[in-house]
Amino acid sequence: MSTTMSLQFTDDQITRLEREGQRVGRSPSDIAAQWVEEALRVAEFPRIEFRDSAGGREVYLRGTRLKVWHLRRYTDFNDDDIPRVAAEF
Repeated sequence: MSTTMSLQFTDDQITRLEREGQRVGRSPSDIAAQWVEEALRVAEFPRIEFRDSAGGREVYLRGTRLKVWHLRRYTDFNDDDIPRVAAEF
């Protein structure tokens, strides 16, 4: 489900959203919604960050080159032994 919300942006912010939308082939509204979602995830999980990659936006463990999905897969291979995985990283 989605809900429409009215927000006020400065002219400069609109210009920058339009520029980013043109760069990636998406609407300024889609870009703004994506960035809000990413900001909410970072607020919930402060040790992650989003980065552009050849495959699109990906989530990394902040300050590393480790993608979160790689870390999750490694955890799966280690029977979800979180303390063990944490010790290795």
